[in-house]
Amino acid sequence: MVKPFEIELLEVRIDNFLKRQEQLLKFIKVKNIAKPNDFQITTQDEKMLEKVVASIEQFISDPDLNIEKVCNDTGFSHSMLYRKIKKLTGSTLNEFIRTVRVQRAEQLLRTKKFNVSEVMHETGFTNHSYFSKSFRKLYKVSPKEYVDKL
Repeated sequence: MVKPFEIELLEVRIDNFLKRQEQLLKFIKVKNIAKPNDFQITTQDEKMLEKVVASIEQFISDPDLNIEKVCNDTGFSHSMLYRKIKKLTGSTLNEFIRTVRVQRAEQLLRTKKFNVSEVMHETGFTNHSYFSKSFRKLYKVSPKEYVDKL
């Protein structure tokens, strides 16, 4: 921007910048988190994210998977991991773990080899209503509706 500028124009540009940042975070969160091998890993943050996703995938069927288990497996402290995940994805650690689980569930449902209950247990969910609620939050349809659309 060249000087002098109007405050309204600056505010609009700042709003647009923040919206683009938010869209980028959503894209990374929804599209690429469960598939880290689909893109080139270049930064330390992306390498850390890949390591965390690999840890989650290792224990994905364990209903007792929690932050402590991921921290112990990756060697990152809870506070550092929380800050990095929040910065990169906009999610808390628990939300991130749940997102990876739901994305894996979607991949399994897409294969049509498993029914909803099998996928639910394979991805570490023990409560059907919680699984459906989590799936609906990310994909805007229930797991059964998703399978019926395929």
